[in-house]
Amino acid sequence: MYTATADGETLNVTVTGQLGWSGVAMSQGCPTEGGEVCVGSQTSSSSNALSFTSDPLIGGEVYYIHISTYPTPQTTDFILDTEVIAAPSCLVPTGLTATGVSPTGATLSWVSSGTAFMVELQPAGSAQGTAGGYVIGDVENITTTSVTIPEGSLAPSTSYDFFVVNICGEGDLSEYAGPSTFNTLLQGPSCGETLSYDYPTGSSGGFNFDTNFTAANAADLLFTSTVDNAGDVLTLDIGGSTESGYDFVYVTDGAGNVLLAPVSGTISASVESAGGTVNVYIASDASITSGPVTFTVSCTPFTAPTWAGDWLLDPTAGALAVGPNAGSVGDWYANSADDVTTRACLFDDIYRFNADGTYQQVMQDQTWLEGWQGVDEGCGAPIAPHDGSNAATYTYTDTSSYCQW
Repeated sequence: MYTATADGETLNVTVTGQLGWSGVAMSQGCPTEGGEVCVGSQTSSSSNALSFTSDPLIGGEVYYIHISTYPTPQTTDFILDTEVIAAPSCLVPTGLTATGVSPTGATLSWVSSGTAFMVELQPAGSAQGTAGGYVIGDVENITTTSVTIPEGSLAPSTSYDFFVVNICGEGDLSEYAGPSTFNTLLQGPSCGETLSYDYPTGSSGGFNFDTNFTAANAADLLFTSTVDNAGDVLTLDIGGSTESGYDFVYVTDGAGNVLLAPVSGTISASVESAGGTVNVYIASDASITSGPVTFTVSCTPFTAPTWAGDWLLDPTAGALAVGPNAGSVGDWYANSADDVTTRACLFDDIYRFNADGTYQQVMQDQTWLEGWQGVDEGCGAPIAPHDGSNAATYTYTDTSSYCQW
């Protein structure tokens, strides 16, 4: 057991005198209690010395060194030697991550107490300095612990490595952190296009994935398709096949609502997104695949209803009513004539059905608030997310309309 004395120091660990088929590892946190983080390890089938240098340590944290052997004999003599290597004057950034990844852009982040950085981006597997990569922050240093790669800068469906260096002063740089690898998304088909995709094996899916499915997993995201014109309705037709019972396709709309629960095997499905966006996911396991899967996007222009425009509650008793079904509206609640005055801030709210299929709820400076919003019931400033700020669309039939936001 070792307690680190300073951020950024490392520990050289060497084990000798052990039997073959042994290993040594070092973890932050006790390995028998769960939740430990490995900071270094080495194994070997021979009895040669085992040695590694740990990842940078965190001052004050407790680290455990543990030695194990292959099932037989499960015990061994050993000699353990350790050497503390003092933290460098300029600490290496940690926690490199990529978020907001799209087909052609991403946001790269890291953890550091520094105030100036450079980032190098390379095609995955390429050495630093390879032609085709580029550096951000060499002319004017990055002063935050993240940088956004603008849309259009990266290639779709491509793996990239990125490295980060902490600049502590003139000539005082940390070692580069990285590489950290991320994959840009596939470019989704646009209106009128079809994509045929031979999907790879992965680490998701598997037997009973559909039974255990509760929500979309960002790691399964394949592509996003969106209509060209706001208000249009997007239809996605899916065909082809996956490994039956083990690889799955599922779809959500732009708000994350599931439009198609996981399907597998021979696929023939169609979903419609009134909001004009679909997110398509493939969850495949590590065994065989059975593609391709085809995705066809079509977009239907929105036709505005004759009643499009601004609507308000009628300032009369019973204008706002709630019930268990269409034939019992008002059984649970109906506004009184007095409510027209008491709740005047509600009766002036505008329900705006725009001709392009978008919907707005305009609440002015005040609307009617209720106790479940964490305030006293009465008129007051709208409280997010119930303040009309969310993007919304609507669809309709001859007898009903439906709003989505």
